[in-house]
Amino acid sequence: MWTNETKDEVENLLTQFCTPDEVCAVVGCDQADLDRLSLDAFGEDFATVAERFAAVGRARLREAQAKLALSGDRAMLQVMGREYLGQESTVYKPKDRKAEDCRAAADEPAQRTLRVLQSRFVPPVAANG
Repeated sequence: MWTNETKDEVENLLTQFCTPDEVCAVVGCDQADLDRLSLDAFGEDFATVAERFAAVGRARLREAQAKLALSGDRAMLQVMGREYLGQESTVYKPKDRKAEDCRAAADEPAQRTLRVLQSRFVPPVAANG
């Protein structure tokens, strides 16, 4: 039987996408006992518990990515723009443009992504009335 502390540790490990082997190594149990221990601690078999907590981990990771993008992190803006907005990276290499013009043109998709993400994820500011 897992203690409350071990149960919390298993939950934490699973939200970090740890494998059954890794969970067993950390909490000191055999893989053959995972289903029984999981049923006792969480009321579900280990595979179900692992998937549920992995979903929590994915949600936390997505939230962290959105925060980075909304703070203006250019790389994350590009990643989220491709993933959620269907945007594609465009490489600007015109021969007759100055380097600063090319950088400004390359920043346009990132700025557009930032505006769209802010409109979707940042709650509107309530008007003082």
